[in-house]
Amino acid sequence: MPSISYDNLACWSNYHLTLSQRYTSQPIPHLIVKSLGRFHASEITAADGITRFVATGRTLFSHLEKFEAMLKEPPKGPTGAEPRTAEDLNDPEFMKNYRIAETPIVGLVGRGWSFSELIGTEFSQLLCDGLSGTGVLDPQYLDPEARLDAGMVAMASGGTRLRELVNWGQLQPRKLTVETSGTHLGLTVAGGIATASHGSRIGFGGLQDCVLGMHLVVAPGQHVWIEPEDKPVLNDAGLAALSIDGVAPILVRDNEHFQNALVHLGAMGIVNGVAVKMTPDVLHAPLRIAQAIDADWLTLLDDGKFHEIAQWAGCDSKPYFYELTLDPHGPFTSPALHSFLFRTKRKTMSGTANACHVGDAITSLTALTPSATAMGSTDLIKRALQAVFKNNTTSAFAHYGSLACFGPPKGPFDPDSQAVPALNWASLHPDEITGDMAGALYNASFAIPSQATSRAVAAICEAVAHLPPSFVFTLRFVSQPAGTLAFTRFVENTVIEIDGLSPLICQLLAAEAAASSNPIKQALAPAYLQLANTLPAGAKAVREALEAHSIQYSMHWGKLGDLDRAKVQADFGSANGSGLSSIERWRATRDHLIPEEWRSRFVNKQLLKWGMLPMP
Repeated sequence: MPSISYDNLACWSNYHLTLSQRYTSQPIPHLIVKSLGRFHASEITAADGITRFVATGRTLFSHLEKFEAMLKEPPKGPTGAEPRTAEDLNDPEFMKNYRIAETPIVGLVGRGWSFSELIGTEFSQLLCDGLSGTGVLDPQYLDPEARLDAGMVAMASGGTRLRELVNWGQLQPRKLTVETSGTHLGLTVAGGIATASHGSRIGFGGLQDCVLGMHLVVAPGQHVWIEPEDKPVLNDAGLAALSIDGVAPILVRDNEHFQNALVHLGAMGIVNGVAVKMTPDVLHAPLRIAQAIDADWLTLLDDGKFHEIAQWAGCDSKPYFYELTLDPHGPFTSPALHSFLFRTKRKTMSGTANACHVGDAITSLTALTPSATAMGSTDLIKRALQAVFKNNTTSAFAHYGSLACFGPPKGPFDPDSQAVPALNWASLHPDEITGDMAGALYNASFAIPSQATSRAVAAICEAVAHLPPSFVFTLRFVSQPAGTLAFTRFVENTVIEIDGLSPLICQLLAAEAAASSNPIKQALAPAYLQLANTLPAGAKAVREALEAHSIQYSMHWGKLGDLDRAKVQADFGSANGSGLSSIERWRATRDHLIPEEWRSRFVNKQLLKWGMLPMP
């Protein structure tokens, strides 16, 4: 049966190393967690979907019972918890913050890829990447009102990575895959929908648009199955089969509640499992070109004319996916980098993706040995960038272009030609977000109305012109996303990503350079420290430019850029036509799903800071 192993006072870091206790001074940010649990579910690998949800749900009940027992433990030490060292007792910063750190929250973590404090708590944390696996939905449990084939439904545990899900879908006779996924397959199902992870398909929303129903554990011995009223997934027999030790799930079959719960932000209980609508696994032909654009060309994006953009690039087909990467310091002088995916009629896979994604390129660091070219430069920033990036490039944009196999157009492009690769979704996408270089990436993400794209690009490039060229802008496109709190809140969205070197990696490089016996390396330490401030300043400049030009925007819940309470309330806290704000509707659904005595436990630090939930 599934189980959870626990470590006491365990050290934990999120993937991007952006979270830490304020009273620690270690070079690698981390938290010390009082009780760190790890979920294990390999024993039920072959189980069907509902059997899987029942087995893991029972284990999650036990986890919440353990959490309750922790709440009853007598306090230790003068602040309600035992300081770890004698020095802690004499550290005012430690003593001031320790009680806050011990706020009893049911912390939940998938892959730990959130940059923000939607994850990370020092009291109790459950690592859910082991809450993984996918099973079929028995046709006898499918409600006929679902209007789909049971074979197209994947019953995935909440911690299932998309790579695991597509691998399951590829098995014969299914040959299925996910409809969208972003640029990689490493995120978990529950984590991806939590923040409305924007996808990779034109004319589509995010990963949350693929969700048909969710199984939530909301208290010891209490669980919920939530699905839309107009397209229910489980019939009465399915709901009965989902009972855990005789306790039937509470059924919430309501369109409004379902939309409110989709983008759950880690606060709707534990996402034990999700019913995902899969799609046939077809092949795609990738096209990557470097070709300059001008301000007039950008109006094609304003109008959503992706077919015309493909024709401009040499292909007379509508793209399935399109991504544009720009040089922030020369959007119309440097050749822009265009990535397309086209559906192909070919039936046999061939070729390789041969692609390096933006995050991978930014974080692929080399040894701190300046090249001969760099040594001849008097510009310390340029020398620092040449020391970091490969191929002697002096900007993040040039570095990415050199690694990702972009070239000039080679004439007409035929997606059905035997001369071009034909690849399925799984082979087009890597597993890791930054080439597995943890902590090296800074990423902020802004959603704007697509019709403002040309104005926004001009404004933000002008705003960051004074900063070192250690970052790139990448544009992706999302349509009519599901979820009340989707940060892509416009009908047609352009999502602008700013990717660059993280402050942490720059600080570590500076420390290494300063400690070096090589005077050339030593001279670069101040430049690395200057680069450490570049990306936060860049994200701030983007926000200020959008506001100065009256361009509406929202920010990704789980990324950087200093999303604050005022911005959250301005975007989602104002009443709409229903008389309630988006936050109020989301909170009403949360109150409907979670018993009152547990609502203060399923929270996280970020939601408290944003004022979306009351302090426990």
